[in-house]
Amino acid sequence: TQNGRRRSLSPIPGGERFAGASASDVVVAGIAVDGGALFTTASHLYRLTPQGAEAFSTGADSWFARSQVYSLQTLPNGEIAVGTRKGGLVLLSRDGAVDRTLSTANGLADDYVSDIHVDPQGGVWLAQNNGITRFNPGLSVFGKTEGLEGDVQSSSITRHEGALYVGTTAGLFRLKTQSGALPQFERVDGVNGEVWALLPYYKDLLAGTNQGIFLGSGDHAKRIFESTRAVYDLSTS
Repeated sequence: TQNGRRRSLSPIPGGERFAGASASDVVVAGIAVDGGALFTTASHLYRLTPQGAEAFSTGADSWFARSQVYSLQTLPNGEIAVGTRKGGLVLLSRDGAVDRTLSTANGLADDYVSDIHVDPQGGVWLAQNNGITRFNPGLSVFGKTEGLEGDVQSSSITRHEGALYVGTTAGLFRLKTQSGALPQFERVDGVNGEVWALLPYYKDLLAGTNQGIFLGSGDHAKRIFESTRAVYDLSTS
């Protein structure tokens, strides 16, 4: 009792799904989010609202089922960080879309993330089996895992028509993003040589290469100027 009033626990709507739960369905972590709460079992995320508990579907559900979720945290930029036992860290938008993943494939000491902490400077610390990791959530790393091949030059990176284009020694690539999927680079058809310079040109994209100049649009490009010498710079007059 408290102040003469009797208090008791009562079931919440949707909570019956956890009655007699197996080991994979036991709640392992929870955080306050948007006036409610987000909590997780080893295999799935759930949201607690005034209406009760409900499944929170994400673009990484199959990843979580394989990797065993273990920790949760909200980040200063609004992302939801989900740590796992076997798959590293997944960063989600508030609607459950996958923003990116961090694992041993792109720099983590190991794939077991037992705890997540945000410091006063906005850095994110991860407690892991083989040490600790600090990263800046505002930075993204893209490489072979995300489909980007070859060496990149600073003059061959640009945003055009809402997409990120990157030229490398292996061709021209465009970053493809969609809700519920990890960002992935796809090759722009028609450019297979070394790309040294990129220049947006109205609704098209000019690419200077070791084979001349190409005019690109979306996921394809065609050569408009052939040269036996590499084109290292482009500009409009």
